[in-house]
Amino acid sequence: ADSTLKIMQSLYEKHKVLTYPRTSSRFISEDILPKLSERVNNLKEVPVYKDLATQIQDNNLKFSSRIVNDKKITDHHAIIPTEKKPSLNAFSEEERLIYDLVIKRFLAAYFGDCVKNHTEIITEIAGHPFRSVGTILVEKGWRTAYSADDSKEQSDDIILPAVLKDD
Repeated sequence: ADSTLKIMQSLYEKHKVLTYPRTSSRFISEDILPKLSERVNNLKEVPVYKDLATQIQDNNLKFSSRIVNDKKITDHHAIIPTEKKPSLNAFSEEERLIYDLVIKRFLAAYFGDCVKNHTEIITEIAGHPFRSVGTILVEKGWRTAYSADDSKEQSDDIILPAVLKDD
């Protein structure tokens, strides 16, 4: 935790690409909302975030209202990118990794809920019950921001066929 905070402090003080890091808040205030489109636009100039930022702007996606709450902010709002355009080449490897976590979480807030269908089948064979479970991703939602990161998890999902009782 101490190392992460030092890296975040560097991204705040030295690079000036993230807001104040010494906060535990997960919310932003209403007055920051108008400034967010400029910050998304800046991320379009960073190749690794270009597709997500473009998708947000092209589809006119709105920042999640569940993260906007003036009443839940104490001293500082959640950590988000600043208006400064980032230069990833100037970051250390650790700074790049931490910055990536913050930016993906920020961009994910523009996408809706992740919707999955969960299936459970109880099969009885020779008097013994067997339980099978499976998941089908219906809407990626916020997972869109993490699509490269969760490709292994998606490939591990077990898809069960549609069945009816007594099949």
